[in-house]
Amino acid sequence: MSLDSIDNAFNTSVSVSAGVARPQESKPGVVPENVVGQPGNGNDPVTLSSAGKGLFLTSKQADENYRDADIDNSSLPDGIKELLKRIRDLKAQIQKKMAELQRIQADMQLSEPRRKYALERAQSELSILNGALTKASAMLLKAMEDARLDSDARMQVSELLIK
Repeated sequence: MSLDSIDNAFNTSVSVSAGVARPQESKPGVVPENVVGQPGNGNDPVTLSSAGKGLFLTSKQADENYRDADIDNSSLPDGIKELLKRIRDLKAQIQKKMAELQRIQADMQLSEPRRKYALERAQSELSILNGALTKASAMLLKAMEDARLDSDARMQVSELLIK
């Protein structure tokens, strides 16, 4: 095997379409739009077909369904279950936004004006998420009152909120 054939092997990505893997020639350092990952950052470029993207999205939905399985399996009214899921989702979004804020603060490659703008934007988005969480929590309290939940059901709601 020659050095040229080894070099070509590393500059070829694989496309999976209709269940068949087909190599695609690529130029060093150039990544097509439908390729996930960038060379040189520890991620190997991978081309996803529409079926592969669908499977990824399906697995992502399955993760969310698994995350909320405890809520779905509870004996609570459906409206309360949906509010619990929404609150859980908002909490996850808030955690991601807080991590983004920390990354922006730690990014020394940003100029001061860009860092300030990025921080203000992320803080604004975080504020919106916190407002939505407050509103969803108030709606949950109202739904619990309207449903006249007994103490066991209220305890179940509390336990699901903590998770």
